[in-house]
Amino acid sequence: MIKWEDQTPTARTHELERWHNAVQGVPVKTSDGSPTVVLRAACRDAVLSHITGHREERGGLLLGFAFHDAQSPAVPSVIDVIDAVAAPTGTGTAVSLSMHTDLWQEARRRAERFDESARGDIKLMVVGWYHSHPGLGAFFSGTDRATQASFFRELWHLGLVVDPQRGEWAWFRSQDSIEIERQHVVDG
Repeated sequence: MIKWEDQTPTARTHELERWHNAVQGVPVKTSDGSPTVVLRAACRDAVLSHITGHREERGGLLLGFAFHDAQSPAVPSVIDVIDAVAAPTGTGTAVSLSMHTDLWQEARRRAERFDESARGDIKLMVVGWYHSHPGLGAFFSGTDRATQASFFRELWHLGLVVDPQRGEWAWFRSQDSIEIERQHVVDG
């Protein structure tokens, strides 16, 4: 099982203007107040490489940044997902997945290496998790919702489910597992 308590709670969002200075042309405001999720090609490719061609569920953690509007610091505007850390000791069946603390340790190491090379004060952090539902469709099961509520409680925490056989992707956010509409997810 994933243990949120094993992750040091140092994550925080950053002002949106910092993100705009680095990226241009990505829509930020949505009509329903949902954040825009920017999925970087390297992250998308890492997720697909890890889960494609397997009949058992596979998963891992998503790394990135969360940004908020200066007037609403508690509400995320953009969640920039740049990397995926595949569960090294995850055990999966056709309908279940288990991830362990070594996954969090690897995510921390990767974030620290990124932070050292970037030399900035915006820190890479765990912004969510992903897993596959091979041949079952992309949806959040009751177990997925319980995992999200227990371990991914922030408004900017994401849950991603991919059915690689059907080519379906579904995104959810916060402890309430709010589905993110497809038009709010953009390639970055």
